[in-house]
Amino acid sequence: MSKYGKPDYEKLHDWEFYGSYLMTEYQQSIEEGLDIASYKEVFEAVSKLPKDEIKKRLSDVLADVVAEAKTVEGYPYQEPSELEAIRALRKPYAYAKYPVDPAKIEDQIHGAWVGRICGCLLGKTVEGIRTNELIPFLKETGNYPMHRYIYKSDVTQETLDDLNQVAEDAKKRIEDKFGTTEADAATEKNAATEETVETEETPAPVPAVPEDAPVAGEPING
Repeated sequence: MSKYGKPDYEKLHDWEFYGSYLMTEYQQSIEEGLDIASYKEVFEAVSKLPKDEIKKRLSDVLADVVAEAKTVEGYPYQEPSELEAIRALRKPYAYAKYPVDPAKIEDQIHGAWVGRICGCLLGKTVEGIRTNELIPFLKETGNYPMHRYIYKSDVTQETLDDLNQVAEDAKKRIEDKFGTTEADAATEKNAATEETVETEETPAPVPAVPEDAPVAGEPING
């Protein structure tokens, strides 16, 4: 956060910043039959701007354009957004009926909800890490197939160096096959910028649970 209370946009991941995927939004909207083709050059121009407050504001305007867009004439599909219009297009149907035990249903719903919460909290550790990054990390730390949580002690500098080399090798193979795209170049530029502003307070690239976290399957007291 800057001294003015605004984010340091260049430090934000692309998935945290709507403006990073404007052309994806545009293409998807076109495929969904939204009448925004006249804004194509605006989308292209804003998408090329640096990640900052101005781009955010312009991106928000384009988000409104998408949200308020009408369907183009001649669009071959009926995809309404209003509930009653959706219901009007439904075919006759009947739900299968299953017996419900009133004595168990509350406990079943509670268990499902707690399970979802646990899954979200435990999954946060590796959120955003791709399979080709996660599996080498798990193998490097003797946790593949995964049989326990990821410990903070797993994240050593040696492990991170090995993983960075794996990522570099994979990137080189992709570039050799497909070439470097403009998006790659932008990503590299952002990464270089982040590297120059990192401090000792920068969190570890791979977040992890405490060293004394229980292994998978052990009860959690409290």
